[in-house]
Amino acid sequence: MLEVFDLALIGGKVFLNDEFVEANVYIKDGKISAVGSEELPAERILKVTGLFVLPGFIDPHVHFSLKLGPHRSADDFYTGGKAAACGGVTTVGDFTEPCSTEQEIREEITRRVEEASNAYVDYFLHLTIANPEIDPDHLCRIALDSGINSIKLFTTYSSSKRRTDDWYLLQLLKAAAEHHIVVMVHAENDEIIEGNARKTMKENNGHLRVKDLAYIREPVTEIEAVSRVAMFAKWTGSKVYMAHVSSGLTIDHIQKAFGEILGRNLFIESCPHYFWLDQKLLYGEEGYRYAVCPPLRSYLEIEHLKAHLKSGHINTIGTDHCPFNLGERVVYKDRYELMPNGLPGVEVSFVLMHTMAGELHMPVERLIPLFSRNPAKIMGILHRKGEISPGKDADLVVFDPNAEWTITQSRMHSANDYTPYEGLKVRGRILHTILRGHVIVEEGEPAEEKSLGKFVKRGEKLHA
Repeated sequence: MLEVFDLALIGGKVFLNDEFVEANVYIKDGKISAVGSEELPAERILKVTGLFVLPGFIDPHVHFSLKLGPHRSADDFYTGGKAAACGGVTTVGDFTEPCSTEQEIREEITRRVEEASNAYVDYFLHLTIANPEIDPDHLCRIALDSGINSIKLFTTYSSSKRRTDDWYLLQLLKAAAEHHIVVMVHAENDEIIEGNARKTMKENNGHLRVKDLAYIREPVTEIEAVSRVAMFAKWTGSKVYMAHVSSGLTIDHIQKAFGEILGRNLFIESCPHYFWLDQKLLYGEEGYRYAVCPPLRSYLEIEHLKAHLKSGHINTIGTDHCPFNLGERVVYKDRYELMPNGLPGVEVSFVLMHTMAGELHMPVERLIPLFSRNPAKIMGILHRKGEISPGKDADLVVFDPNAEWTITQSRMHSANDYTPYEGLKVRGRILHTILRGHVIVEEGEPAEEKSLGKFVKRGEKLHA
């Protein structure tokens, strides 16, 4: 008697081993059970003839329910997860609040897991540290014991006491190499940023304006800091993940100076807004809509970034999804130092980059791993996610590569009240999203009201 599967996707172009194959995908008990040409019985069948069937996307960099002073990002794990799912994202990487002591770390991990109890998609956590007062080796052990194998830190933000100094960073990288932990770094030169800010505030009666962002955090602040951390990665052999790289010139330098470790133990993440939004937007009347750190860059930087995407020097696309509503921004349009920073993006990340790949004549087969296998491999979840393969979680996306539509806020599912991509015409549409065998998005709309997301614990050795 033939086995009856729970769900079957019939007739799609399935992304297998970096190419598309016409095949059927069968799901049982939340796992991919079989992939092949034979038609087998299933309780539910989705006819996906001619459509792409892709691995569920992994966004390794979101900020749900992030506290910034008196503000909190607009999306929690439920609303942000819904937006993510409508963008084909089935797993997100979020963060603890910055911690310094062992007690803070243990309490914060517990708090964040409780806060994520309503998660709409699966999630893993990065442990964020700030001015740590704990031995690096012990820190790594605490993280692993908590199901976390990535630690995030800042080389800047000394003014808010979030910066970790270079000595501790180097010691942590040595320990992380021993424990097979990846270290995520927000890398900008703190001294230059603070000096630029002081100079600008002196010239503007003690205040900063949004348009000052491009100068205060000029490209050299990123180029220098990323290069410095890359040298530490080369010295220690630790896996280092450079978050939200915004400057094409940064990657120019990294590729030339550290090309031998790029993609091996040094990984570059960039974000859709750095490809699509020009820093000229910061100078307009509504520049507050586009405040993010690192800031938007110039046309020249954007063109360099596109070239590196096409050349394969960017390893993942994260969104740094951190939306704040317009009312929280506009009141500080002339007091940037008080404005909460961050942009929405998790719902449109893949369609934006799919559109960009088309403009660059870049094969989509080279784009898809940046959203699936690469983040899964780097973050230590490739044994469960990131590929369409029997035994792995049935996280799948059905994508129409030819659909054309216009991004508008009315079509978004985030709790945020605007999109920085309003009116942008894109190519490609997410039709269905499947999380561990559950169809959570159908015809582009949420199909599930329950919170099905789970904490993805990590701790085994990262896949080489």
